[in-house]
Amino acid sequence: LLAARRPQVSIAGRYEFEESRSPTPQAIASAAVGVDWNPLDGGRKRRAACAELARAASLNRLKEDWKAQVSLDVITAWNDRQEATERLAVARQTIDHADENLRVAECRYSSGLAIQSEVLDAQSRRTQVLRDFFNAGYDLTFAQLKLRHAAGILREGCCCCAGP
Repeated sequence: LLAARRPQVSIAGRYEFEESRSPTPQAIASAAVGVDWNPLDGGRKRRAACAELARAASLNRLKEDWKAQVSLDVITAWNDRQEATERLAVARQTIDHADENLRVAECRYSSGLAIQSEVLDAQSRRTQVLRDFFNAGYDLTFAQLKLRHAAGILREGCCCCAGP
């Protein structure tokens, strides 16, 4: 667009041949040279060129923002997956503790050293621990899917693809 402020030169040529029986010339050739220059356009072309350059710079900034957003999404999804993996490992250990706590409460109850509500409390804690374990597993699966989606490995609309 910056070149639009300079003189514009155009050249055109034409050749026509018409078959005729008359002795007049049967071929006509023509050429034209045109110059278009508007030195006083009020800065309109310069402003249009600046607007195009600003639009290009804006698109470049938008592209860089998009790259940063994708990187942030991938990092966030990876961190979520790591957190879910650790939560699942902790939940596995907690199940062992809840099972042992329930076993001890049942032994104490059968020996007459505890009341039934202690056994019920131990069963309730074990149920909560199992619920936390399964929720951690679901969160891990969801975090893995989010990571694959953010990394571009998971295809849109596909819930069962076995990617790389």
